[in-house]
Amino acid sequence: MIKKAIGRNAVKRLFFVIVLMLVLSSPADAAWNRTQIGGGSMKRYLHDVDGDGRVDSLTVNCWYKNPGGNGSSNWQAIDTGWNETKSNGVYQVGHTNMITLVDAGRAGDINGDGLPDMVVGTYGWDAEKGVPENMRDSIYAAINPGHEGEWDLYYIGKLPATEDGVETLAIGDLNNDGFPDITAGGE
Repeated sequence: MIKKAIGRNAVKRLFFVIVLMLVLSSPADAAWNRTQIGGGSMKRYLHDVDGDGRVDSLTVNCWYKNPGGNGSSNWQAIDTGWNETKSNGVYQVGHTNMITLVDAGRAGDINGDGLPDMVVGTYGWDAEKGVPENMRDSIYAAINPGHEGEWDLYYIGKLPATEDGVETLAIGDLNNDGFPDITAGGE
């Protein structure tokens, strides 16, 4: 009986110590540093874009190279090339205002080189967004070159019968063939 009581008390004390440690280390008490990285795009992805071991900040128009150290300053903006009107074959793949045309996006390795690439989907008809007719409801990919320089841009396809454009995207190997697949959806 005494051994069981001692055991319960020890467990209670251990539980109290664990709870106290969690409370004392809570993020609410931690000192957070604020660092502004580039412009105001809400569509950002955090990945090691150039393979240098540091997490960079990636947007449609550019990526911001992590300077290392405490990362508080000197985040260099590097253009992806997606914010220029350009074509790949017969398909328009870039636009001077591409960031405002993008409704959904994901970053992930789609070509197997270990670096994050981007897949985005555009809005459908929306007078306010001004999406060109040939770019509505469309899915595009940008292949990361792994260094400073323009990304290779590709038209993947168009979602049929959408109302509001490509609203969701995912990257993953759905059929277990060792290659990433892209899924997309909309209303």
